[in-house]
Amino acid sequence: MDLSRHQADFKLGDTNGHYLTDKGKMQAHLLARRFRDRGVRFTQVFSSDLDRAMETAQDICQQQLSSGPFLTPIQTSNLREQSFGSLEGTRWKSGAPGSSISSPDALRGGEPSYTEEESVVSMRTRVNAFLQDYIVPLLVNLDTTKPEEVIAVVSHGVILQVLWVCLADLFNQRDIHIGAGAARADFGDYVRPVWSNTGAMELDIRPSTIAGPAVRDAASPPPFLLGVLQQRESFEALLSSWSMTVMSVDDTSHLDMAQQVERTGGTVRNTLQPSRQESTNQFYRLTGTV
Repeated sequence: MDLSRHQADFKLGDTNGHYLTDKGKMQAHLLARRFRDRGVRFTQVFSSDLDRAMETAQDICQQQLSSGPFLTPIQTSNLREQSFGSLEGTRWKSGAPGSSISSPDALRGGEPSYTEEESVVSMRTRVNAFLQDYIVPLLVNLDTTKPEEVIAVVSHGVILQVLWVCLADLFNQRDIHIGAGAARADFGDYVRPVWSNTGAMELDIRPSTIAGPAVRDAASPPPFLLGVLQQRESFEALLSSWSMTVMSVDDTSHLDMAQQVERTGGTVRNTLQPSRQESTNQFYRLTGTV
């Protein structure tokens, strides 16, 4: 399962829906092309129904056409970004108020920090509805005679963090592992994941009996699950017979080359010029999402 983010540059929440900028389209295309070049063949693609996420999801599907059945993104409002109320869609500047989300435990409950901000309870309700409607049935009704499901979820920075915590809550703590790619990342990355624009988190979910080796065995509770809602020893999660391994966190390798170039009219120019996206990513870090 790949969880990927797309967010409008430099704006808070912005659930009104805006199309991608030229830069955003290029980043989405590079992400889709990287999936294709790696031989990733999605069986299902889910997306927020906001335009920018849908454009990214559609690009991912279009890049799959040459080697598989036609894919159409399944869109749902349950994957929309957190609503920021009176600050919705406003320009963000350093020092401006941000989301009340500041830790994994905050993602499990809590109240908004300013007027009309959507609460974590509301976001959890939406995310859990998505998981119960689409993801859990794929696992509990597993048909071992069919090829494995490869799923992409395209959404937004804050709601993806809620999705991560709600998904982790479906597993027993002992069944969550850290793979080599995530183990090489900074500690905070998989404790409190952050998504850069078009950054992707890769999860490998399979029956516990056939789970692959992991670099970090979750014999003790993983750090991102420590806190007020630690599971009781006798607790058995909904997906107690399944194992989840975090393979990578905020993978932006499709954007890693600082001098991604394209040739136009015999000249070579940089297609990834510095932009306000750096400030957007800073916003998510300052609001506690690292």
